[in-house]
Amino acid sequence: MTKLSDLESKDALYNKIDNVVTLILAIPSEIKYDEECSNAINSAKTAYNNLTSDEKGLVPSDYITALSTAESAYKSLEDAYYAGLVDDLIDEIGNVEYTTSCLGKINSAKEAYNNLTADQKLLVTKLSDLESKDALYNKIDNVVTLILAIPSEIKYDEECSNAINSAKTAYNNLTSDEKALVPAEIIAKLNNKILAYEELFNLEKAKAVDTLIDQISDVVYSESCKSKIDSARKAYNELPTNIKALVTKLKVLETKESEYELLELNATRYYLVDNNSNVRIETTNGIGIPKNISLAVNYGANAKDIINSSLYNSIEKAINNGEILYVFNIKLINDNNELIQPSNIKEGTTLKIFIKAPNGIDINNIKLLHAHNDNDIKYIDDIQIKDNELIFEVDKLSDFVFVKIAGENKIDAAPSWIVPVIIIGIVLFIIIIIVVIYLLLFYKFNVWINKDNKTIRAFIISKKDDKNKLLIMPFRFVYKDKNEIYKSKSEATSYR
Repeated sequence: MTKLSDLESKDALYNKIDNVVTLILAIPSEIKYDEECSNAINSAKTAYNNLTSDEKGLVPSDYITALSTAESAYKSLEDAYYAGLVDDLIDEIGNVEYTTSCLGKINSAKEAYNNLTADQKLLVTKLSDLESKDALYNKIDNVVTLILAIPSEIKYDEECSNAINSAKTAYNNLTSDEKALVPAEIIAKLNNKILAYEELFNLEKAKAVDTLIDQISDVVYSESCKSKIDSARKAYNELPTNIKALVTKLKVLETKESEYELLELNATRYYLVDNNSNVRIETTNGIGIPKNISLAVNYGANAKDIINSSLYNSIEKAINNGEILYVFNIKLINDNNELIQPSNIKEGTTLKIFIKAPNGIDINNIKLLHAHNDNDIKYIDDIQIKDNELIFEVDKLSDFVFVKIAGENKIDAAPSWIVPVIIIGIVLFIIIIIVVIYLLLFYKFNVWINKDNKTIRAFIISKKDDKNKLLIMPFRFVYKDKNEIYKSKSEATSYR
């Protein structure tokens, strides 16, 4: 009875193993991605997995290999199938359009791809196409989002300015093909917002000029009033033509300009400027300069062209051995070309003179001579120097001479012959040194040697062991044994 149960268990075990083998053998030899192959492989795999580890050891290895090969082949087909489905979804996207339909296709393809296994993702051939289409759609969507984010009510403020500039920049950064994907109504919305903001911008610019004009108030003859008028005019002139038309108070500005010009015409001046010579004069005691008086300046480095000969000679005597560097003939004249002195304006009037230093003249190393006439020539001692400008006061105008005084500030130039003499002296000194060296070598170290079938003079430079280092002309070194060196040419020749 015991052996019968043993037989029955062995028979059941054999049948169990045989069933697994039978199921493996039932797998089609040509693996296809279909229900038949799927069921056959799953049945064999389930039966094999239901075996214990000892029972699995009874299944011949070639059957286990066959099952594994079939599983791998089926999995490859399955992976390729699902990867192909994703590629098909990518193809269905077609050309990118900014529509919900196109967005849905892109999202479907992305979702399908994300649901693949890692091995299946590797088999997708059109992933880069999906990524580029997704990026393009997002780029267009970003532009549209920025345009729609512009406030519906346009105001001249930072919020609207930033929103419009962000949308405008994003749109302008698109290529021409990308711009064509932005819906026309969205572009129209952006353009309308830009135009609305520009109108407010232009209006604010025009208002700013109107505000400057309002600040002028009553016109008086003063630097402050003149500055306000000039600021308003400058601001208006800098506006583009289309914005100038929005300025409402241009006529007011023109009226104020005319009023100030009339005041300026009748006003007394307290300074005069000659821009050509960079000379300026100012009254020092509040006395005004009549309108019919102007400043005339003749200037230059050639004094004889500016000063009459008599005064020139007097100046030459006054400066002794000094050098005239520059002359300014400064005078006031009236409408009849008559000379006017400060005292003619009002007794006791003095003038402050500002003279910019001419190019090439160091005003820190000159003296200023005031030559009024032959008998009135003197140096001006009380001078201020500021920003390369001489500042001093006088009570009469005439010639002002820049003088370099001999022995104080003047550096005498070397005679023209001194440089060649120095060069010749240096050359002669070098020649003498060479001759001396040669003579010393000649008398102390002069020997004769034979070289290249010639007897030549040499000079012993150094000795080491039995070798001598010799100098031969033209300045070459040779080495000779002691027995190859001779004290006379005839001796050397005899051994050649």
